[in-house]
Amino acid sequence: MKSKRRLKCKVVIFDWNGTLLNDLEISYKSTVEIFRRFNLPPPPLHEYRSHILPDPLGFYRLRGLPQNIKEEELDEIRRESLKNNWGDVTLQPGSLEAIAACKNRDLSAGLISGELGDILESRLTQFELTKAFTYTQGDVEDKERALLDFLEWSGENGFKRIEPERIIFVTDMVHDIYAAQRVGVTTVGLTAGYSEPKKIRAARPNFIINSLELLPKILSSAT
Repeated sequence: MKSKRRLKCKVVIFDWNGTLLNDLEISYKSTVEIFRRFNLPPPPLHEYRSHILPDPLGFYRLRGLPQNIKEEELDEIRRESLKNNWGDVTLQPGSLEAIAACKNRDLSAGLISGELGDILESRLTQFELTKAFTYTQGDVEDKERALLDFLEWSGENGFKRIEPERIIFVTDMVHDIYAAQRVGVTTVGLTAGYSEPKKIRAARPNFIINSLELLPKILSSAT
């Protein structure tokens, strides 16, 4: 675990896919299925991990997807593939403990995810997490905008001008770290998800952990 500064935290916002949810394998399967449907060779896993986000449609088009295919069509294939492999997913080790640590320290927990809204809702129900978060936003395409939206929402819902640095954003994705840094939010980079560990380290988040089991220690020093 790497720390660069001390802070007093008020809110912890989690990413979902790859951060709280251990779904890299079945998410990759859904991408392989999309390529199969269009008779295209699927990329290797390391290429998927490095380039699928933040522009999924561009990722597919650069690899041969016809220009007339819309994102909604890809979403439907993804939904079907995920449902066919629904039971092959678990939470990341330490997820429940990390969420509980927020509650135990009187911190609000939020969730911002690029996952399809209906899929996210079903997953939260599956893992009995529908009431775990004060704030939940799915279908997010721009994490920077989503974090700014949260700041605006918090100012209207009793947080009294919360400073960005008092928000901790926990994510496994490099582009999320950069987005949070532009907003001024404190970042925790998880190396056990989608982005390769070396890329997480290169993004220079405020904290780096290889398991959510280490997050309670960060929260102890931040409250």
